[in-house]
Amino acid sequence: MSGGSYNYLYCVDSTEIEDRLDDLESMAERLVGLGYQDEAKAFFRFIEQVKLMKTKKSSFLEEYNDIMHGVEWTDSGDWSKESFKEFMENRFKDLLTKDK
Repeated sequence: MSGGSYNYLYCVDSTEIEDRLDDLESMAERLVGLGYQDEAKAFFRFIEQVKLMKTKKSSFLEEYNDIMHGVEWTDSGDWSKESFKEFMENRFKDLLTKDK
């Protein structure tokens, strides 16, 4: 199986994200399931912000796009869970810890 587990959420831009709250919530819940509670909290905070904000959507998507991509690829079978874990721990360690 390849692609589309979250309806290609990592490909959306700021004009589409408000229509994708269900996918964002699903991805946040998946992060919890993968053991990334703090990162999931960042997603849940973002979901609340999307409901309220109109101008800051684009910057968040740029910052978290690679994480959404990684979750989608992992759940689509393109990456192993170990690859995703390594990705989260190495490449995004600084990004994620600043939101804690």
